[in-house]
Parts: sequence; C-alpha cells; structure tokens
Amino acid sequence: MKNNINLTIDLVQYGKIPPQAVDIEECILGAIMLYNEAFSLVNPLLTENSFYKEENRIIYKAICELSIENKSIDLMIVTRKLIDSGELEKVGGPMYLTKITNSVSYGINIEQYARIVAEKFVKRESIRICSEIINKSYNDEFDVEEIITDIQKAGIELEKHFDSVDSGSTTREVAKETLEEIYADVDRNSKGLPAGINTGFSDLNRMIGGFKPATFLIIASRPSIGKTSLGLHFTINAAFKGNWVNIFSFEMTKAQLFKILISGESEVDRTNIRDGKLTDEELNIINKATGNIDNLPILWNTRPMTVHQIKSVVRKNYKKKKCDLVVIDYLQLIKPTDSKAIREQQISEITRELKLMSVEFNIPIIALCQLNRLAATEIPQLHHLRESGAIEQDADNVIFPFKEVDSDMNEISYSLIIAKARNGSTGRFEIWHNQQMTKFGNKGGEITVKQFDYNPNQQFEPNHEFEADTTNDVPF
Repeated sequence: MKNNINLTIDLVQYGKIPPQAVDIEECILGAIMLYNEAFSLVNPLLTENSFYKEENRIIYKAICELSIENKSIDLMIVTRKLIDSGELEKVGGPMYLTKITNSVSYGINIEQYARIVAEKFVKRESIRICSEIINKSYNDEFDVEEIITDIQKAGIELEKHFDSVDSGSTTREVAKETLEEIYADVDRNSKGLPAGINTGFSDLNRMIGGFKPATFLIIASRPSIGKTSLGLHFTINAAFKGNWVNIFSFEMTKAQLFKILISGESEVDRTNIRDGKLTDEELNIINKATGNIDNLPILWNTRPMTVHQIKSVVRKNYKKKKCDLVVIDYLQLIKPTDSKAIREQQISEITRELKLMSVEFNIPIIALCQLNRLAATEIPQLHHLRESGAIEQDADNVIFPFKEVDSDMNEISYSLIIAKARNGSTGRFEIWHNQQMTKFGNKGGEITVKQFDYNPNQQFEPNHEFEADTTNDVPF
C-alpha cells in the first residue's frame, strides 16, 4: 500500500513515473550484505537519497551507520541494526531482507549497478529542480538573476553527484607526474624563467615561483593604491607571453580598463587619455600602441556575476584552451549566491569556490581585494583583510601593494609585501612605479614587454564578442 501511495505522489509531482531502477537497488543492497568488499565499491557513488524506494533508503542508511561504527555488514547484523532503530517493520521485516539477498546473482558488476542508480537519482533531481525553477519563473516575487543563479548552482550540484570516482593514483603514477613537473621547472629555470607564469617582477618570481597552477592569490590594498593597475600589469605581462587571460572586472567598464593598458603601452598620461586632452602626435602614438596590444589573448568580462557564473565562463573558455590565468577585480564585488546570508558567509563561499576552481582547472586565479580602514594608517597586514578570515585561509599567496607618501601625498616609494606564501617565502621589496603612465617594473629598471611571444603562424584572432564596451563609460 505504501508503494502505491508513493507512486501516486510521484505521478502528481512529475506527471509520470520518475526514473528509477528498484530491482537494481535491491541487488546492490543484497550484494553489500553478502560480500564484504561491495560497500566500499558503491559508497563513493551513492547516498541514502540515491535510492528511489523508501525501504531501500532506510536499509542503506543503516548500512552506512554500521560502516561508520566500524562494524561488519551482513544480513544478520543489518537486521539487528534495524530492530534496534525500530525500523525493521518499515522495510518489510526479515522477509524483505532475505528476499533481496536471494536476488543477487554471482559475479555482478556492482560498480556499474551503482552508477545506474546514481544516474536515475540525478535524473529525478533534475526533474524536481526544474519543476521548482518553473514555479519560481511563474512567480513575480523571484528576481530573474536569482532564478539563473539557482539553475547554475543546481547544475554544479548535479554534476558533483555523478562525477566518476577516482580510486586514487599509484605511487608510480604520482612519481612520474612529479618528475615530469620537476624537469619542466628545471628547463624553465635554465632559460631564466619562473616555474609559473612570469609575474614581471624578478623578486616576486623568486619568492613565489611565478603564478603557478592550482594557486589562489589575493592582491589586497586600500582604494587608490593601484591594485587594479597592478592586476592589469599581471594580465598584459602574461598575455604578451602567449597565455590566455580571463579578466573579470566588476568596478570598471571594458573601455576604462583598456584605457589603462593604452596609457602604459603608449606612455601617454592616463589623465589626458581620460579627459581627451591629446595632441595629434599623442593620438598617433596611442593608435600605434593599440595596434601592439589589440590582438593579445585576453577575454574581458564586466557584467555582474556570482562565483558560480564566473566558474561557468572559466570552464567554457578552459575547454577551448583559452584560459591560463584568471584575474578578478575585485573580490567583494562578486555577487553573492545567497543575498540573505550574512556577509562573512558570502565571502567564505566565494573564496572557497575560487580556490577549488584553481585546483579543478589547474590554473592560477588572482583576486583583487579591499583592505579595511585600519590599513590606511598602518603597513598592511593579514588582519586588515575585510569581512572574512576565509580570505586568508583559502588564499595560497597574499600580496599587499604598499605606497609610501610624504606630507604632500607625493609618492616616496612603492613596494610589494608578500604576507603569505604557502609554497614560497614572505617578505617585502620595492618596485618601479609610474602612476601617470600606469606602469610597473623592477626597481632600478623598467620592464619593457614589447614582443608578443607566440608562433606567428598561429596568431590569436580578435574575438569581437569581447570588444571594449564603450557604453555607460564614466571617468576613472
């Protein structure tokens, strides 16, 4: 009778019988109670909610609890566990347990069976989630951005449910992969290159090894210190070396950002570019400079996004081999997934997802970040990071641009402070800085990056989808 009630509910909710494979569920449970190694094979793929039939969910939950208690799993012990929890009758008594163990055939491919059950669960969840989204779409109380975010979050969660499980790598496999990485680093070092993407600063390359794969970096300062300009320095330096950079800016338009690049490349005062106070000679210089950089492998994104939307864009570009470095300006302007959560939780989710993203795609991710007001009168320190300790915790490297000024607010020196380096060294060093031209370089000599390091037979074609957005342009 209970099954008929459940079926009626499902028919109302889904309009038809939802995806399920009850016979295979029973076979899996029977195999677990007969063969000691069976549970370890299916547990990475299944949870109790993966089972469609309520009785099977209860049995699998009991099995999971026995595993946590480090107890053996067989027919008698599972039966006793269900008696103790008062749930034996709910699953149909001892006869149902005996029935499902008798239904197991010798030599079944239990992992394949588990994947079938997992697939049915994902399909059911897809139907449920889509139904909720349809209902929200009909309801004017829900904002369209919230609905889109729900769709993206649902896709990520469903993908996690059905990821193929990695049983681990052998020592030989890890050793081979590690040696290949070491030899590659040695080769780059012999050519005077850092292990990761060249930062453009010799001291920074030495201290953190360049922008290395699977690292999450924070560049943090108070406003007007130049973190956006520094982020663009890292962007153009990497792009000139043939690395595809995905830049996400939530503070400036594409045109504003590109003007900063033009100023640095043309060596024309950025204020004059901003205000249009340019001579014919300067316009010619700007035209020529733009020709040097308009074909760089950079993809520009300036529309507001959640961290999950950023991940979707990165995944799309990564699959096209058009994402070697991500630069985000800036962390606190990323749209929260849950607008009702407290700010600390919002920032924690963002930094956690960015760190996981760097590992998943094996790329460096640089996020610019605001410091709190205390940093305005002190040398920046880790406790100046705003709103969440998760920023420091999740970041592999934390770098503070620091500008010393005199009583008339004239710049005396400009330095980078490496406050955290998970696989490097901390410290502080001065760099060359020209604020009017938005340029940076090593102290004692400007870095000039004029040559585009790529195969001329494989030139990067401009992507008009990402052309500078000149609409709603405001002074910067």
